[in-house]
Amino acid sequence: MLATTSLKSASPHLHETSVTDYESGDEYPWDTDYQSLDTTLRNDTVFHYEKLGHATSQIRTLTLAPASDKRSDIHCRLETASFGYGTGNQAVYEALSYTWGDPTQKRVIYVDGRPLLVTRNLDIALRYLRKPFEPRVLWVDAVCIDQCNLQEKAQQVMMMKDIYREASCVLVWLGESDNDIRKAMDQLKRLEAPGYIEPSLVNSFYEPFEAGLNKIFRKSWWSSLWVIQEVILAEHPPLVGCGRKWLSWKAFQKAMMNLALAKTDRDNFLENLSAILNFGIMPTPYSTHDETQRAWWRRLENVLNATCDRDATEPHDKIFALLGLIDGSISDSLIPDYGQPCSIIYQIAMVYVLEAASNLDFLVKAMKQKRFDVPSWCIDFSKSNWNQHAYGQGWPIFLKNDHSASGNLLKSKISHNLDDGTLTVAGSVLGRIEHVVVSELSPTGSARFTNVLRDMVRFTIAAEPALRARFGETTVLQMLATGDVWKTTMNPGDLLYTNSESLNET
Repeated sequence: MLATTSLKSASPHLHETSVTDYESGDEYPWDTDYQSLDTTLRNDTVFHYEKLGHATSQIRTLTLAPASDKRSDIHCRLETASFGYGTGNQAVYEALSYTWGDPTQKRVIYVDGRPLLVTRNLDIALRYLRKPFEPRVLWVDAVCIDQCNLQEKAQQVMMMKDIYREASCVLVWLGESDNDIRKAMDQLKRLEAPGYIEPSLVNSFYEPFEAGLNKIFRKSWWSSLWVIQEVILAEHPPLVGCGRKWLSWKAFQKAMMNLALAKTDRDNFLENLSAILNFGIMPTPYSTHDETQRAWWRRLENVLNATCDRDATEPHDKIFALLGLIDGSISDSLIPDYGQPCSIIYQIAMVYVLEAASNLDFLVKAMKQKRFDVPSWCIDFSKSNWNQHAYGQGWPIFLKNDHSASGNLLKSKISHNLDDGTLTVAGSVLGRIEHVVVSELSPTGSARFTNVLRDMVRFTIAAEPALRARFGETTVLQMLATGDVWKTTMNPGDLLYTNSESLNET
């Protein structure tokens, strides 16, 4: 029977003293053969999860057994814990933020004495995190959640916000290390101090650890979707580790900023800097963002746009991985359910965005090419960079109302039928389309802008006779002078940023 304890976060100062705990030891080659492991599991009694209680506040924690020999098997035990405040027996745990890695590369760990398959990436992470003489209590999603139990998995996803917020420390493990990375991590520690480097010497200073820094920022962790909420929701600055070198998240950010202030122009630096700054603009409990910025990150539309280039192992998670970040009202309409087809989840998310915005602007991002069978009006969120080249991409926000016939007055009345995937919107008939002008865009450069102007002229010429017949010459001349002929029906942002093939299909 699994032990049960209550759960509460540790002292806020624990994360400050943890850095030095991980800095001993050397690197180790991991070369276990997968086929032999798979055979062992088929002929043995594998680990089976006991169901969690019906209480929605219950989770499992993993206690990692100590070992002084890095080659020894991973042994751990699972215990159930409940979120509770003011109770006596309070558990403390660290939450691991990592990437699963290649799902076909498996390794065996032992949970409560029985074998369990995990990815190679997690096996390596646990070996680096394992202490030589004392146990360590962790929360690790791949082990602490029964991944085969879709109902439990959905329930635990809804609790991610609390799991990472209540952790005594969030451990960001980037992956394995080498000599280049170790040098880079050591230099980043020194660079945390302002003024450590003379701007005139920055390039010569940067060169010796440039290779290691590039390797650090090529780790798959930086492109993962799940890790965003794991860092943002941490109550205290996480620790960042690569191999056995660790430093605080704030130190990592400060070091990169100090390099930027020294104005290095080395190759790849700006790309590396942007990776860390992408997290810097996100509001965290330990950051100084104002309420306006925090409110911006609570809107699903904004978070979807900001994370469209992130990777998730399961396509459902392109939505579910964001639920902990946004306004809690979405929980009423979008509850994690891995048994539902992705097409259903994406439709519900799309309708939620449209209703929350009270307009139909998000529809312009629904492209024709889709992986899943979603309706034409719905975005296929599983596609990486799904908003790239979408209709409306690059639309200047200060021109948005100027090119919207209804301005801020539109409050769309939407009804959605999940059975047939139809979206019904109430509206008014303003007129009928008399002419369709096909765009002739050039791919790049000044010729593209020339073609934008040409399209505007062609549209005006084509529309003018019909407009004169309806409104009269005086009114049409005024409409031509103000641009009203084209600006409510033609999007200059689309013409500048959308390919001609997409326009011709419109």
